[in-house]
Amino acid sequence: MFAQGEARMRDLKSLPINDETAPFRFEDAYEAVREVLQAFMFSEGYNPYSHDAVIVFGYEKGLLTEAEFRRWDRNRKIRNDINYRSEKTTIEETKEAIEKASELMEKLRKKFEHLL
Repeated sequence: MFAQGEARMRDLKSLPINDETAPFRFEDAYEAVREVLQAFMFSEGYNPYSHDAVIVFGYEKGLLTEAEFRRWDRNRKIRNDINYRSEKTTIEETKEAIEKASELMEKLRKKFEHLL
């Protein structure tokens, strides 16, 4: 699952961002983080049934700081608005999500390598 999140991020960074594609790119940044966090859950024998559980797990296990938890919980809600209410995101908001996702994934990679 970790590798899938990383592959998603590599693909995401190669794609253009404009007003039309920003919501899709935002979703992918969120999904990449979710997949990486889910890899930690799987390594402990958990199988999440909600996105909320993945983010909370990350915080409770010390994988996310409080600020990161708030950011990704907020991004989870934005992603839900995109998926279920056809909301849009700005290019700037999307670029920030991609940047923060990339930074977080780099940090989490170091922690994940210690599990292997």
